[in-house]
Amino acid sequence: MITEQLTHPHSIVVVGGSNDINKPGGKVLKNLLDGGFDGDLYVMNPKEEEVQGVK
Repeated sequence: MITEQLTHPHSIVVVGGSNDINKPGGKVLKNLLDGGFDGDLYVMNPKEEEVQGVK
């Protein structure tokens, strides 16, 4: 059974988020931003301090 926590999360971490929207991590992050996700959004990328405007 899918719970409310999975279908309507309060926060999401994108591991491997990228500024390159052709990479999987970049696509996921762009979709979250374009889709208007209103929770806390975190990006894990050891090479960047900010990815697609998310710190």
